[in-house]
Amino acid sequence: MPKIDKEMVQFEKDLLQSIGEMKRGEHAAVHTAEQIVARKRGRPVGTVKETPKVSTTIRFDADLLEALKSGGRGWQTRVNDVIRSVFIPDTREEAVALARDLVKAPARKGKGVIRAQVVGEKREAIRRR
Repeated sequence: MPKIDKEMVQFEKDLLQSIGEMKRGEHAAVHTAEQIVARKRGRPVGTVKETPKVSTTIRFDADLLEALKSGGRGWQTRVNDVIRSVFIPDTREEAVALARDLVKAPARKGKGVIRAQVVGEKREAIRRR
């Protein structure tokens, strides 16, 4: 009589249990052909912003880009806030302060960390306007 591996016995039990659950529809929704045809393409309503950000390409000097990235994650959002201040005058004063904080950001472990709380508060003040 061949020796039966315990792992294979457990695998067989688990597989049979999974098949039974699948047939009963316990772990997955069962869709009819009509439901599949009726589905609309694209993202569900309400999951896309009304004014999404637009991808673009911009060229910076190497030293400027390094300084911007030294602030760590979120540097593109911070740059967006500063540039917004140039074209939307109501946010200019706060953004100038934010830009100063970006320049003064100390580099740590190669990536850099901006005083996140201070910058975050200033960013929120800009967005609230």
